This record gives sequence, structure tokens and C-alpha cells, in this order.
Amino acid sequence: MISSPTYFYTKLKKTLKMKKVFAIFAIAALAACGGASTEPATDSAATTVDTAATTVDTAAAAADTTAKVDTAAKK
Repeated sequence: MISSPTYFYTKLKKTLKMKKVFAIFAIAALAACGGASTEPATDSAATTVDTAATTVDTAAAAADTTAKVDTAAKK
């Protein structure tokens, strides 16, 4: 007959052990997936640079190579 008290005791013991093992594995999996990131959290929309606003007018920035410098006045 299967309904002996020791059968139920061993079944309960195995069930409790498996619940503990399952809980430990669940906690380990959550700890592995939820670790802290070492990268700073940045907003990608806030860090984009507007390239149209940062272009330089090369005609205005070019140096005038024909201009003469008065070196005698700087003494």
C-alpha cells in the first residue's frame, strides 16, 4: 500500500528541498541579470550634436596671406 506515513514524509521532504533549490536558482538568475551597469546612463537625444549649427564658413575663416604685418611698430 502507498499510503504509509513514511511515503508522505519523504514526498514532503523532497518537495520542500526542490522548492528551496528552485528559489536559490531563481535568486541567482535575477542577481546575474540585474547587475549594476558601469556605463553612465546617457540620453541619446540630448547628446546629439547639430552639425548644421557647428559648420564653419571656410571663406571667412581663411587667413589673408597677402596682408603685410608691421613688425617695426611692435618693438
